Amino acid sequence: AISQDRGNKSYNIADYERLPYIYVLLGIFAAVLLAIGGRVGFRSLFVICFAIFAILEIMIPLILKGGWNIMLITFVVSAVIAFVTQITVSGWNAKTWGAALGTVGGVAIAGLLASASIHFMHLTGLDSEEAIMLKLTYLAAVNFQDVLFAGIILGSLGAVMDVAISIASAQYEIKSACPELTYIDVFKSGLNVGKDVMGTMSNTLILAYLGSFLPLILLISSQKNMPLLKVLNLNMIVTEIARAITGSIGLICAIPVTAAITAFFLCRHVTSSSK
Repeated sequence: AISQDRGNKSYNIADYERLPYIYVLLGIFAAVLLAIGGRVGFRSLFVICFAIFAILEIMIPLILKGGWNIMLITFVVSAVIAFVTQITVSGWNAKTWGAALGTVGGVAIAGLLASASIHFMHLTGLDSEEAIMLKLTYLAAVNFQDVLFAGIILGSLGAVMDVAISIASAQYEIKSACPELTYIDVFKSGLNVGKDVMGTMSNTLILAYLGSFLPLILLISSQKNMPLLKVLNLNMIVTEIARAITGSIGLICAIPVTAAITAFFLCRHVTSSSK
């Protein structure tokens, strides 16, 4: 770090330089993705970059600018990311539309539950030092309850997309192998696949949230004399519980929504082709 005092420069060691190692990790990630995935890996890399671009260059500047509905911005950006991701990875077909619309449906349900939870549980969104610092300095006019809502939606988006494309792809393959299957048959097959995926993906989402605030869990666990009910009622704890549960419910609800929409598109496509 370089500091100046009355024209004199002084140098001191401020921190470790970590960026080179981040670049190495990113390079390894991209190389593994391309080596194993090939063209699909390249498309996956593209949608990751697109999602980061949409959040950092569109959503964040609009929030910082102020005057925009953060909840609406979040939902629109999430829908755009879902459609671009599914179309890029799977192409322009029935399973893509089923997966994309199923993702939007699951995220919408998670959003409704998140909004209700924030309102009835009186969550402030100021559950971290970063949020409090932003509120006191740069973003005094921003409603951090809406920022909390945005975080919940973005946190659940990836898992919901994963479940939706898994169900839609399975239905697509089943319908391709057995064209005589009816809408009900394809819908039930999607539900059965979704039930198998549901347990592991919900667990994945919960574990991801638990891992993110592991130091907080350790801090609370070390306070042996603190009553459990008081701990569970803390704003930061309730916020994380609401974040995990609303995202998981949205993920679960995406299963029947995706199965129904994909079955409709697949059966309609086959019927139109036969005519």
